Amino acid sequence: MSYFGPRPTRIPIDLRQGDPEPEPIYPMRGLGDLIERVTEKTGIKSFVESRARKKGKTCGCSKRRDALNDLVPFRSENEPTETPND
Repeated sequence: MSYFGPRPTRIPIDLRQGDPEPEPIYPMRGLGDLIERVTEKTGIKSFVESRARKKGKTCGCSKRRDALNDLVPFRSENEPTETPND
């Protein structure tokens, strides 16, 4: 007989009730998408958006994200590289 009682059983995360659906992960197009994901996970994005709402302005995050994606795009390995025609 054990002093602590029976060992609790573990329920896999996906079988628990009340857990939210996992968010879909979209492919990152460039540096702007990477920075957006980091700021979302750390809570910086919600803070900046709330400050902008208080001032009655937009934060400009989407414009900044698109500009960074254009400056530093990520290329998948399946995409052909552009080579100059000689």
